[in-house]
Amino acid sequence: MKVTESVYYVQNPFSRPGYFTSTTIILGKTIALIDVGTQESAEESIFPYLRRLGRGPEEISLVILTHGHSDHCGSAATIARQTDAKIACHRLDVPLVENPKRQAELLHKRFPDQFTPPKSDPFEATKVNTVLDDGSLIELDGRILEVVHT
Repeated sequence: MKVTESVYYVQNPFSRPGYFTSTTIILGKTIALIDVGTQESAEESIFPYLRRLGRGPEEISLVILTHGHSDHCGSAATIARQTDAKIACHRLDVPLVENPKRQAELLHKRFPDQFTPPKSDPFEATKVNTVLDDGSLIELDGRILEVVHT
């Protein structure tokens, strides 16, 4: 869905019927993504959407993760491997992005009846290149985004 001339919103399929995760695409000289859905989202929805816009995945230079849950950062490793994109997230979420089992362990600890520790990683781990803090500024083709940690 087009939000402005350079900002688009993509709904990524999710494992539960009726649910989805979202990715915000910011177009400029390069492409920045905010959240990247599940592990399948890059290939199933994000890359095809970029191609429909006449752009390519190889143009992605930055992935900003709002937090380290698998439905928001699941495709980060795929995107990092297939592009020159840098991965950015808040310092408190770096351990979740770089060690996917950590998320599942924390959820199981808080909600033992609802979350069981997975037998395998819920998504592929990836290295975080840029650590963000509250007040961090991100420059995107003349736009300045400010991180607000909530």
